[in-house]
Amino acid sequence: MFFKLPTFRIMFILMIYLFGNEPSNFALICYKNFVKHQVKKILELRCSQGRDSIFASQDLKVYAIDSSKVAIETLTSKPKELNLDGVQVISTSIS
Repeated sequence: MFFKLPTFRIMFILMIYLFGNEPSNFALICYKNFVKHQVKKILELRCSQGRDSIFASQDLKVYAIDSSKVAIETLTSKPKELNLDGVQVISTSIS
């Protein structure tokens, strides 16, 4: 692995602070189209900390995939008040 796990974990936590917890602009644009075209399920590859998955799960079934154990742990440890019932988190290597 290129990064040692502790170093990667620190970088990943910093990413959360850099990008925030709000959905990305791309997710907002896609979400509008999903609703318009009555999309019910989506697959998010490389979901990272899950900010877009959590946002989309308000009306859609979301399958969130990431190969990073740290990313999956971060997303699955989100508080229950975020209502993650619409998000199915999958840890896998995509190659």
